[in-house]
Amino acid sequence: MDTTRNDLRRFTLATALAAVPLLLIVLGYVVADPFRVLRPTDPFWRADDTMHVGTNKSMISTFQFDSRHKLYRWDSYIFGSSLSIAYRADDWAAFLPDTARVFHFDGAWETLRGIQLKMHYVVDQGEHIANALIVMDVEIFRRDDIHHPAPYLFRQPPQITPEHDLLQFHWSFFRQWLNREFLLAYIDLKLNGLQPYMLQHSIFTTEQPDYDPVVNEESYPFYENAIAADIDAFYARRAQLFEGLPTEEHTAPPQLTADNPIAANNRLIIADMARLLRDEHTDFRIVLVPRLSLERINPADLRLLQDTFGADRITDLSGKNDLSTEPHNFYDGYSHPRPTTCSQVLDSIYAR
Repeated sequence: MDTTRNDLRRFTLATALAAVPLLLIVLGYVVADPFRVLRPTDPFWRADDTMHVGTNKSMISTFQFDSRHKLYRWDSYIFGSSLSIAYRADDWAAFLPDTARVFHFDGAWETLRGIQLKMHYVVDQGEHIANALIVMDVEIFRRDDIHHPAPYLFRQPPQITPEHDLLQFHWSFFRQWLNREFLLAYIDLKLNGLQPYMLQHSIFTTEQPDYDPVVNEESYPFYENAIAADIDAFYARRAQLFEGLPTEEHTAPPQLTADNPIAANNRLIIADMARLLRDEHTDFRIVLVPRLSLERINPADLRLLQDTFGADRITDLSGKNDLSTEPHNFYDGYSHPRPTTCSQVLDSIYAR
């Protein structure tokens, strides 16, 4: 009997000791909250911020909407991926009624489903979408919300999804915390500050945006200041970001009109988006933005968009044109545009 009792004590002690490292890791995550997903701040980014850890922009946008929509009663929304960031609310408002109140409801690596969910969420919260600017590129038609190497950065927040899967959402962040490479780098960050090796992945960043929580808008004035000071030096420092760009236009294969599960689901999504916009009597525009990839939307996909939303609502600037062939219109080879480029795009949209 004593032997059994001693064995039980030893087992309990061994189990407790084995659990200590895991408990410390969990406690460290809760205390550090490295992605600000447990205790988001309002505003999310502050002027003196030293976060340096990439996080989920869809989560930030939804958090800011939840925190402030009853105060500001926005009725005009910019939807899209990080390619939509430089479409300034004030620039777009110049084309809207004087009473328009703009909110930038964007998400990094946005999908059609992400835009659909955000549109429905706005309406479900009792707000009206009087005006909408929907910023797309050709690549969005071949994306889904699952197949991405860093899903915690791009997962839709649970409150806007039908599943409301809070556990899975938080698990995606905690799983990144468990990643040995990330955890050791994060500890190094806190002890010794940002190191060059940390910037080899998009998980860490030096680029802290200026942030306007009233419209949920990021801006990067240090880029524009550097360009104004010496445009050639700015682009010379970033030359590797523009390597391997094509010089000739190429047409994307059918994507929305393709015969595969992602395309079939995306067709249902755009039909639903069109219904919502009709029900809301929204004055909306969809723009296929210029990109240095020079990829033109497939004609069959463009026709489907035009048939679904109305040809007068679609502005196609994909492929090769004056904007997409000038690298100085963008900050990088991925084609994140400068605000001046976005102003030209808005002029093109509303000149039609």
